[in-house]
Amino acid sequence: GNTPCAPTIIAPNSTQFEIQFSWKSDCSPFVQHSFNIYINDGRDGHVQLLAVVPSNTTTYHVTSLYAGLIYQVQVGAVNEYGEGDRSAKTSIATKNPNAPSSANITEMTSTSLTLTWSPPINFVVNGSFYSVEIQDVHNGNIFFQNTTIPSMLLLHLRPQTLYMYKITPYAHLNKGE
Repeated sequence: GNTPCAPTIIAPNSTQFEIQFSWKSDCSPFVQHSFNIYINDGRDGHVQLLAVVPSNTTTYHVTSLYAGLIYQVQVGAVNEYGEGDRSAKTSIATKNPNAPSSANITEMTSTSLTLTWSPPINFVVNGSFYSVEIQDVHNGNIFFQNTTIPSMLLLHLRPQTLYMYKITPYAHLNKGE
């Protein structure tokens, strides 16, 4: 006997913390008994079995994911002879992280200040970072500093100068908002 042919993933969709995808399986005359659903963790390319669903299921919804990551999914059809070839890996990106909230200056001298903020909800700590853009409003000079924690000490500022700042979260090279 033969195992079923590989399904084709169609209609991938995502929100900030969820992905959904469908598949079609044109494996006549082979009848599948179930489908194996595979996904990676959004950080590497290794996929693992997530679920086994009945043969009449053609859509799967994954929840509680991290924002701003690219997940890879695969589907394999299974019959009495085993699992056939899996679908091609399909990449589905969750929406980018929200902006950090509650940004405040917590300490200040005439030439330095400390910024602190609250991370976005479900912001992945490992491999993620914040880019802080600081602009001297008087002369227009802009500089950037990166940090992996939700605070930053800014040194060598000019006394009596107005500065603007913008904090952008980055999760695995997917730009946040």
